Amino acid sequence: MAVVQISRIQIRRGQKNQGEGVPQLASGELAWAIDSQELYIGNGSLSEGAPTVGNTKILTESDDIFTFSDSYSYKKPQFVQTGETTTNPIARSLQERLDDYVSVRAFGALGDGIQDATTIIQRAIDQLYLTQDNSHVVPEQSRVILYFDPGIYNITGTIYIPSYATIIGAGSEKTIIECSAGTAFKTVNDLSEVGQPAAAETTTYSNQCKNIKFAGLNIVHSANGIGLQLDNCRDSKFEDLSISGNWTMGNSITTIPTVGEPNDCGILLTCISATVQTNNNVFTKCKISGWSHGIIANNSILLNVFEKCQFTKLGAGINFGFQNFAELVPQHNRIKDCQFIDIHNEAIDIVRGNYNTSENNYFQLVGNLIDASNNYTSSETQSRYPVIKFADVNNTSVQDVFTRNRLRIAYLDSSVPFVEEIAGSAHFIDKHYEEIIIDNYATAQNLLRLPGEYDQTYIIHYYMSNEVMNFKRQGKITIMCEAYPNPVSVRISDNYDHFGGTDYDIGDTYLLQNITFSADFIDDGTIEIPKFSLYVKSKTGVGISGNTRFRFKIETHRFSF
Repeated sequence: MAVVQISRIQIRRGQKNQGEGVPQLASGELAWAIDSQELYIGNGSLSEGAPTVGNTKILTESDDIFTFSDSYSYKKPQFVQTGETTTNPIARSLQERLDDYVSVRAFGALGDGIQDATTIIQRAIDQLYLTQDNSHVVPEQSRVILYFDPGIYNITGTIYIPSYATIIGAGSEKTIIECSAGTAFKTVNDLSEVGQPAAAETTTYSNQCKNIKFAGLNIVHSANGIGLQLDNCRDSKFEDLSISGNWTMGNSITTIPTVGEPNDCGILLTCISATVQTNNNVFTKCKISGWSHGIIANNSILLNVFEKCQFTKLGAGINFGFQNFAELVPQHNRIKDCQFIDIHNEAIDIVRGNYNTSENNYFQLVGNLIDASNNYTSSETQSRYPVIKFADVNNTSVQDVFTRNRLRIAYLDSSVPFVEEIAGSAHFIDKHYEEIIIDNYATAQNLLRLPGEYDQTYIIHYYMSNEVMNFKRQGKITIMCEAYPNPVSVRISDNYDHFGGTDYDIGDTYLLQNITFSADFIDDGTIEIPKFSLYVKSKTGVGISGNTRFRFKIETHRFSF
């Protein structure tokens, strides 16, 4: 039977906030509160089976569902007690739970790789971490995490980061920030207002940027610029960041300007005075690649730590103190447990700075030569630049590992000089022993070679043994090299203990005892200071049996004046 007419259903109606409000309704009876736009139904009596007498509110589109979600409590794992008793867990509303952090998508960012999200991201940061009045005091409750969901976010200008900002992505392989111009991210002081970053010269110790956290982001810069610029920033953490530019091997390396900012740099650290410093920042598991310069730090850059980071395919790795600011120099910074692979110039160049440390880092294919066709040569046999360069005597390399070290005992007759691992004022000792198998030669043979560009001292700690003849020798060879003026002069001494039969005493012509040294000058054809290699030679007397193992590690002391 077709329905031809629907009768109008009448229900109680009135105002909730007038008189006695919503009355007790009969079982199943409906009532509509006109003023509050709420709908109720009567529970019914206890005799009918109702759990309680009263009215039940029915949700409509006018209701805020979060006001009814007051029962969220942490329940995983079950044995966790959040309240005073196991039966009284802490209950929070769903709105409170969701507001523990906020997604950038809540401000309109799509992460679709098409939208220009510059203004949206800046608005989100300003609203969360800047005051909305002139007090410049941000309440702690508003300093929640700003989360970047997986996606690609395009920015066309600088995003300014104030104090207490906590910006977390889904991971450096999931959340990508694509920047097409200028500096991608830059820190600013607490005088910044919504839509108006404060000028750097207004920074003091009390208002400088501090306590920020940046993590889980992939910053991709498609043009010359700066990936992350820390101006007067302290006490902050940067973790799981990938910061890449568009520089490739074989391109020219931009010069760091004597004043002003560089235009092709992954991370720039700078400050305005000895009082307002960029200090106590920690960079962990960050990847920097595709820049003329990976990191540039000038002025009072103090007590910063770079740990477990990767530096790859860079014109130069880390540069400290290129710009001259009188007494303001980078000091007490640590670079540890990092990897430097495919760096055209130096991996670490401390032009000015004191008490900076390179510790337990790994260096491979650093400082290699561009050939006649301007092609990058991925072979350390043609290295032109040192791996590390120290200008001041109190910077230190501790247990660093250089793959270039193997060139000491390989390519002994190469026409290309052996460029030192650490140039300038350097004092370091190899982390691992190397081994050379010495064959039976009656004439002196090249055993290993050392860089000879500086006035310096080498101490070779060694242990020798023969696989057939019963002798052992442990000692310390000291080599003092005077590089200037040419010709080169060398002084050596050998202090040792010898174990074996009387037939193999020191001086016996039947034993490998004759270790000689010579310095061979090799001009590398540049206008720079000429480089030469210092060769350690050995020869074996007639009648020697078997091969001799020569295990060694080298300690270097050099003062560059």
